[in-house]
Amino acid sequence: MKIISTLLMGAAIAALSIAATPKPKPHPTSTSRLVMVRMDIDFKPHKRSSFGRISGYDPAEVHVHMGDRIQFVNPDDQNHTATGMAYTGDYFYACGYHIGIGQIGVIVVEP
Repeated sequence: MKIISTLLMGAAIAALSIAATPKPKPHPTSTSRLVMVRMDIDFKPHKRSSFGRISGYDPAEVHVHMGDRIQFVNPDDQNHTATGMAYTGDYFYACGYHIGIGQIGVIVVEP
């Protein structure tokens, strides 16, 4: 009987705490945008990037703002990755399979 009363008391406390928990306020509408980057080993940019010779991604140099989302799409018939690292506010990424032949891109985050 003691176990049942303890369980009932625990359930009552849990129900009270759930009822007393305030509901989160909805976030204001975001102005973020979706930026798509195509991964294709044959893509060569028409102009040289300010970061040097980068290729294999379209666009090879992506400029985004805080809060934007980036989606990598692979229309190529080969497997690709976009493995990156940050360096002074810019994010360089490369294909793990094709870094040796220069499949490199960069994301520049602007305010």
